[in-house]
Amino acid sequence: MRILLSFFIVCALQASNLLTYNIYERTDRVDIMLSFDAPYEGKIYQKKDGQNRILTFEELYFDQSVQRTIQSSIIQALSIESSDNTTVVTLNGNEPFNVVASKTVDGFGLRIRARLDTPIQTEHPTQTKTTPSVAPPTFEQQKSADTALFDSRYWSVLIVLALMLLLLVWIKKRLNNNSSPLALGWSKKPANGVKILFQKPLDAQNKVVLLEYGSSQYLVLTGTSNTLLERFGSNKVQDENEFKALFEQNRQKLDEYLRLQQSQLNDYKEKASKDFIPS
Repeated sequence: MRILLSFFIVCALQASNLLTYNIYERTDRVDIMLSFDAPYEGKIYQKKDGQNRILTFEELYFDQSVQRTIQSSIIQALSIESSDNTTVVTLNGNEPFNVVASKTVDGFGLRIRARLDTPIQTEHPTQTKTTPSVAPPTFEQQKSADTALFDSRYWSVLIVLALMLLLLVWIKKRLNNNSSPLALGWSKKPANGVKILFQKPLDAQNKVVLLEYGSSQYLVLTGTSNTLLERFGSNKVQDENEFKALFEQNRQKLDEYLRLQQSQLNDYKEKASKDFIPS
């Protein structure tokens, strides 16, 4: 009996817990963002049941039962149920759609993206209008496509960073002097075309700031370091509620990043003090 109890305890410790979920509706897609308390390492299975898409997450706990109605042309209902160390996410739509799940780099989050199936165009206009739908890409195909997209965005971000490096240093100094956007003089005439939309403090020294420059938005960590966290092109943050949701979703990752930076700085100081030998 003790051995069996120990086995269940070990299994529970290895599993992750689903903390929150957020739904983002767009014209061409619906994204459901899941946040975990630990990096999710379990297996994900997807199957089709009529107009339903069912995603099964092994070794994932959720202490709630969710039934949501979604006002979208892609999916109209979402349910999340958990039992026997497994969480099941079910999406329902009136039109054929496909679903792709992709984890974040650190494993603390996962995005479920739903899109309508795209019909294949016929070569001759005289043929029947009924055309087969494109088969949903597999998880491996989507991962490869996401990697290629990441590479192109990576180089674009590097070019933007090279142009914005001096600007970020200037922004940091102004933010340290006064945290109010009105005091910075950007309420009517943004300096150098940059506008601060929203900002949220992490601690006494660091802030997360959402900037708008040209047709893009930039999520920036300022304080002990100047780091570009994310760039938004067409998928811009629309209001303060979306910014708060984005901030809470990445709060744990930002805290761990700052702790890692402080730990590296302390290790460097300790090593420097040991290696220093007075003449």
